[in-house]
Formats: sequence, structure tokens, C-alpha cells
Amino acid sequence: MSDQSEIAKPIGSPIGAFNQAIDALKAAKAKTVLDLPAGEGFFANMLLDNGFEPTCCDVFPDQFRGRDVKCQFVDLNKTIPFEDQSFDAITCLNGLERVWARGEAMREFSRVIKPGGIIVISYPNQGDMRRRMLNLFTGSVTWNVVGPPHVCDPSIEPPESNFRYAMTTANVLTGLESTGFDLMSLKATHYNKSSMLMAPFAVFPIAARLFGGAPQQKRYKLKENASMDALFGSFLVAVAQRNDTPVVIPDGDRGDTNR
Repeated sequence: MSDQSEIAKPIGSPIGAFNQAIDALKAAKAKTVLDLPAGEGFFANMLLDNGFEPTCCDVFPDQFRGRDVKCQFVDLNKTIPFEDQSFDAITCLNGLERVWARGEAMREFSRVIKPGGIIVISYPNQGDMRRRMLNLFTGSVTWNVVGPPHVCDPSIEPPESNFRYAMTTANVLTGLESTGFDLMSLKATHYNKSSMLMAPFAVFPIAARLFGGAPQQKRYKLKENASMDALFGSFLVAVAQRNDTPVVIPDGDRGDTNR
């Protein structure tokens, strides 16, 4: 690698998430990949090394240090500046929980990907047993989304870059489902030891999965949320495929994927 590529560092996601994304792209026989947010370009270098053709975007393109590819400014809260059905695949690694208009981002993902293409989303698991117990006793699943000055600081330019949301697996899966994607897999990059120590309490989400009614199963994604990966994984990677069903969102339902 060149000196420039050696500067690029992984941001946010564990290495396991990058490796899972590469494996999913290879299995799908993807070629053109939209990678956003691209960060410093560590994953862009991996894409190049594995024969993919990445298009890289980020809200801070000046921080990009990847080789042989440029990074352009894109705010995922707004329209993505690419034509319909432009890419074989999309990778959004450790990025969706940083977007306040997640419904808009998901619709844009659906628009620019080709039918049959895949999307790979990685995100910190806010629903592992450790965080479920933390929420039970404190009312908050994590400390770093509580607001200014640590996050959501309006003085940061652009302010969207400092936003964090305690995004759940149900948020991700419902967003995928409502924008024309079919879930293929949901896997953890690694298990959290603290969550594993709380394994006896997993009987409760497992019971909810077994005895919850159909509306609850669909609304809260009880099956997926009671999987071993969701219960004990520290970081999750969702892989979904774009189906051929047109996405029609009634006026009264617009914005539901942001809730």
C-alpha cells in the first residue's frame, strides 16, 4: 500500500464488521459498491484490494485517506446525488445511527441500488442483554446519546455529523422492510462478555419471542431480537437484498421509519 493508504484507520466498526461486509459482497457477486459514510477510507482500501469498484461519500470528505478513489460530500439526511439503480451494493458501516432522518436515508438507499442488490449495515447493538438491563435500571441504554455537549452540539459544522441515536435492531429491520429490502442475515461481529454473564435473564426475551402475538412479532421483531447474536453480540451486521416490489409510502405514514 502507499503511504496515503497506510494513514487510513478503521473508524467505529470492529474489523469483524468489515470482513463480514466483504464476504457478503463476494457472495452477492457485487461489483459497484456505494460506501457511505466512508470515514478515513480503511474499508475503501479493503474494497479495492478485493476487486470491487467503490464510490465513497462522507459528511467529512476531507478526512478521507483511501487510495485511488475520491470521496465526495454526502449528508445522509438528504437526497443522495446518484441516479436510480446505480449500484450493485451499498455498505453503511457504523453510520445509520448517526443519521437523524433514517427513513429518508433508507428510501434513498432503496432508490439508488439495483433490484437484487444487497445492502450491508453495521451498528452497535443497543439491545444486548447488558444494555437491556442498563435500560431497566437507568432508563437509558447508553451514555453517549444523551445530548449536548457530548453529542448533538449545534455549534459543530455540520451539526448532523455529531448526532447519535440509540438505534435498535427493530429500527433497522423495520426500515429495511418498509423500503423494499428482504433480510438475509443478522450476525454479531463478537459477543459481549458482560451480556453473556446475564444469560439467565435472556429467558424473558426468549419467552416474548415464543409467546408474543403476530402483531407484536412484526412490530418489535421479536424473533430477531431474541437470537443469540442480538442478545449477546456487541456489534451487529445486517445484510439485506433489494426486492422488486415498488415502495409506496402513504402520506399518512411518511416518517414512520424514523420513529
